[in-house]
Amino acid sequence: EQTKANLDAGACLAIGLRFAGTADPAAQRLLTKKLKAFRDISRADYHPALMASLPMRSMDLDRSTLETCQSVTAVALGMVMAGTGDLNALRVLRSLRKRADLDTNYGVHMATHMAIGFLFLGGGRFTFATDPLSTACLLMAAFPRFPTSLTDNRCHLQAFRHLYVIAARHRCVEAVEVDTRQPVDVRVALETGRGLEVAMLPRLLLASGDMRSIALQSERYWPVTIQQVA
Repeated sequence: EQTKANLDAGACLAIGLRFAGTADPAAQRLLTKKLKAFRDISRADYHPALMASLPMRSMDLDRSTLETCQSVTAVALGMVMAGTGDLNALRVLRSLRKRADLDTNYGVHMATHMAIGFLFLGGGRFTFATDPLSTACLLMAAFPRFPTSLTDNRCHLQAFRHLYVIAARHRCVEAVEVDTRQPVDVRVALETGRGLEVAMLPRLLLASGDMRSIALQSERYWPVTIQQVA
């Protein structure tokens, strides 16, 4: 069971790196399901030394393993939904905080709040890129060996947790009025590879390479259309 839990957590981290900043619905559903499973599974009350020396099939997973798997999956979910401020993802991440007690490891708190920070990256104006350098930086920032205290740098230098900044990209599109130079809320039609979508600006455009055109749909302003150059 311990091996399977670690394999599942590693797969979740790979999904988080692959779909970072895309808000992919399938990836979100899978990571949310796995995160809830790690959160709700029963945890063993045995001492870790006893579990290591006398393992039994009837034993539940130890707390350390489950907290690590939970933290890895939470960070992966935060990477996928980066900058979206998604309410469902926030509910799940906040539920992890409510289950914390005095014995909860410092690394669990760090990973949970890191995931929430990713969710509101740059105040909803930034998200993550998926080029090789960005993926490498995200892997170093989310390295699945979490510290036990503020000064724990034995297995992973905590300064590397800040390398996610290199992967962050500003992708918030705003409409600015010519006369006042102030941002305004306008309705637009977004044409992407998946079809036509009506949305309001400002908006976070997650898949920049997938955008084909943006057409202004407002009675107050001229119907401007911006098309992507082939």
